[in-house]
Amino acid sequence: MDRGVPPPPRAAARGRVIRVDDVDDAVLHHGVIAPDAREALFSYAVLGSTDAALPPPARMPGLEPETRYRVEVLDLGAAPRVLQDAPPPWLADGVVLRGAMLADGVLPMPLLAPGNAVILHARAV
Repeated sequence: MDRGVPPPPRAAARGRVIRVDDVDDAVLHHGVIAPDAREALFSYAVLGSTDAALPPPARMPGLEPETRYRVEVLDLGAAPRVLQDAPPPWLADGVVLRGAMLADGVLPMPLLAPGNAVILHARAV
């Protein structure tokens, strides 16, 4: 039965699991990268209260360093609750960056309320 929901990204079906160490124990950050590294899903979840005024930029290791990726928030329905006046501008329309930059952690994240998460979808362009 088709409900108008697009199929899940290829990375969700099979791929390499990546655990990203974060400096904040209240943040759980991990992902799945497709076998050909052309697509990935990363979850950035805030589990509890954090002392950070702003979260550190998200890292997306494991992508091809020279490949350009379009990164967008995967729309799963309700938007996450943020604790700042305005989230980073890229959240609205996505951004294109090289894999090396994503691995280094240049992607600013919103300050999420505890119990909220965003799913980032990266695909090669």
